[in-house]
Amino acid sequence: MDRRALLATAVLLPWGAALATASTVEHGWREVPAPQPVDDPAQLHVTEFFWYGCGHCATLDPRLQDWARRHHARIERVPMAFTSRYEPQQRLYYALLALGRADALQPRVFAAVQRAHRRFDARDSVIDWAVHEGLSRQAFAEVYDSFAVGLRVRRADQLARSYAIDAVPSLVVQGRWLVVPGTPATSSVDRLFAVLDELARRVAAQRQPMPGR
Repeated sequence: MDRRALLATAVLLPWGAALATASTVEHGWREVPAPQPVDDPAQLHVTEFFWYGCGHCATLDPRLQDWARRHHARIERVPMAFTSRYEPQQRLYYALLALGRADALQPRVFAAVQRAHRRFDARDSVIDWAVHEGLSRQAFAEVYDSFAVGLRVRRADQLARSYAIDAVPSLVVQGRWLVVPGTPATSSVDRLFAVLDELARRVAAQRQPMPGR
């Protein structure tokens, strides 16, 4: 079984049953194997790995946006594709982002996939949905097919590999700490945000100047 198939299995686990290594059991987070630089180290940065077929991702996303506003944090959503079949969903997200409609339409994409059972596994079905939501067919198709969106899809796949993401939702704080739902420390949404609060304080402390400087 290839790695993407394993990812597809992991995402179907209940919130409280996601796999965790011994190092995450106590704290709910672990150091990523290959830390990545963030655009602005002076700002709190959270990378949110999600999949439109994941119910917990749909629940977490709006609460994470509220948390980010309170902490003046930047949330970078990264859509996951567990097989090449789901690349159209990645392109959908990045096309909406390029058109400035990602935040407004994110809940509607989740609803289309999870409530209306839209699979979004083909270009035409994605474009038809975008038109139904009031977007120009030509404008959306041009962005969807663009080199820039393809580049962002490849970057998303690379980030997932770099951070060794094996389930969604998964959150990476400051390019360094992977927060994994399903450990005792993150077994509920409230506990998950308590872990994020702890890591936000850690980031803030590291930004403080050393005494005497």
